[in-house]
Amino acid sequence: MVCQVSNCATCATNSENQCQTCNTNYKLSSDKKSCTKMVCNVNNCATCVTNSEDQCQTCNTNYKLSSDKKTCSQMVCQVSNCATCVTNSENQCQTCNTNYKLSSDKKSCTKMVCNVNNCATCVTNSENQCQTCNTNYKLSSDKKTCSQMVCQ
Repeated sequence: MVCQVSNCATCATNSENQCQTCNTNYKLSSDKKSCTKMVCNVNNCATCVTNSEDQCQTCNTNYKLSSDKKTCSQMVCQVSNCATCVTNSENQCQTCNTNYKLSSDKKSCTKMVCNVNNCATCVTNSENQCQTCNTNYKLSSDKKTCSQMVCQ
């Protein structure tokens, strides 16, 4: 006897038109005459748990899974002054805000300090190049020094 129910793993005893168990990720109808594909009901879920419509195995990018596997919530970057967190991480920064620099472990963004003496404003995202010198100082062509103007 050949089972006539599509996506049926095991036909009911003595019946080719009724299913006992469906294939993986298919569910059995109440009359046991059909197996329908399960649809994941968890919002922002990339992959549901095998044979479950209400539990998530893996969330979409930048979403985190709850302990009961029933919700995927959007991650919120926890690093202060971070413009963009590392994909699928709330505690590691990819890019800091303007004029902040990233630590080697990617867990903090610290304000840049202008290292050019007598500089009024450093170049954006640079600690070693000056944009504008203090009054009575002139900027070098490489923007790395501000030297005092001398009256002639």
